[in-house]
This record gives sequence, structure tokens and C-alpha cells, in this order.
Amino acid sequence: MFGIRWLIKDDQAKSALKKAASKMETPEGALRQCGGVLLRSIAKTFEAGGRPTKWKPSIRASMAGGKTLLKTARLLRSITMQVAARRLTVGTAVIYARIHQLGGVIKPKSGKALKVNIPGVGWRSLKQVTIPARPFLVVQDEDIRVFNRIIAEDVTT
Repeated sequence: MFGIRWLIKDDQAKSALKKAASKMETPEGALRQCGGVLLRSIAKTFEAGGRPTKWKPSIRASMAGGKTLLKTARLLRSITMQVAARRLTVGTAVIYARIHQLGGVIKPKSGKALKVNIPGVGWRSLKQVTIPARPFLVVQDEDIRVFNRIIAEDVTT
């Protein structure tokens, strides 16, 4: 599963969450609450077309209307959370999630070109396609503030 743990780069935040979780006898309830906060936050990110920075609109969304990464909403609907062994995992098993999260270049595995259907243009053969990063698994500053409240309430009760 491609999960949120890849994206928490703030070692201080990680350390604080681990320390608080270690003080709790059973952190599962607090972790479930934090997971719910993340799922709602990620849904807001899709709805806003990226947060805190807006995503570069996809060609399809620009030409045919709609929102980037929401043509079918499969990616958004695939995001789940699991709490096990004092650990929260939020992520997706959708194979194309990683390229949208991190961006990158797609090249043909075999053959000389990719066949790509460009809205309003039609099918084209391209040597490669560059997908811009559109981070959707992002912990927002406001999420961290809510996590702190959840953990503080759990530790003091």
C-alpha cells in the first residue's frame, strides 16, 4: 500500500506522535480518530484541487471540464486507513497513485511509443509522458493541530 508514512518528513512531529502514543495504554482509539481526520483532509485536498498548493490541472480537466484526479473518483475512494499494532496507516493500493503523488516520467515498457488519448486531440504516439506531482496524501498543518488535541485528550483521560 502506498501510504502516508512516506510523506511525514517532519522528524519532530513523528517523534512527538510516537512519544505520546507510547504514554497511552491503548492508543487505538486516538489513532482511529486521527485516521478519520486524515481521510476527511485528503477528501478536502481532492475537492480543492490540491492543498496547500494547487495541482497543475490535467489536460482532461482543462479541456473536457471536471476536476483533476476526479474523473471517476476511483483514487479518492480507494484511500483507506488501518489501525494495528499501535500504528496508523493511511493509503491506497491503486497502482497509479504513486505517479500522481510524486510525479514522474512514463516510458513504454516495450515498443517505441506510448499510445495516449488526448481529450479534444485524439490518439497520439509519444516517446514519454511527464506526469506532474499532485500530492494528495498530505498531512496539513491544521491536521497536526487536531492530532495534538486528540492525543492530549486521550493522554489526560
